[in-house]
Amino acid sequence: MTNDHIKSEIEKTNNEIETLTVHDDMERVSRKQELLRILEDIVSNMDDAESAILNASIIDENLLLSIVDCIPVDVQLSSFSISGNSIGLSGIADSKPGIAELEYNLKNLDRTVSVFVPGIDRSEVGFSFSMNIVMGGGEQ
Repeated sequence: MTNDHIKSEIEKTNNEIETLTVHDDMERVSRKQELLRILEDIVSNMDDAESAILNASIIDENLLLSIVDCIPVDVQLSSFSISGNSIGLSGIADSKPGIAELEYNLKNLDRTVSVFVPGIDRSEVGFSFSMNIVMGGGEQ
């Protein structure tokens, strides 16, 4: 073998080594990119879960106590339901102003988004009513 031939073989071997190294590096980069994508998906799922947990805890004990404090003495609740961030109330009041006072008091809570009274009916014992309240996040 000649010196030039040996140099050529060395050059060829060095090129093959560089190609293998680049190929190995590209595979590692590809694996790392896939891992990064998976981790980003996990973070996104965790953010979604955190948001769901925060939304689920919009209505808490302190809010319920605040709602109870809003009820005038001449109003009695007959049902109370919670669904997500909505609260449904129904009850009996001695007078329409009692219902209006309850609505006003609920609207003035910090976490109230809206209060809607879809119906008031005269009954044997006063005025029956239903009320829908949408609550927001308030203090987190």
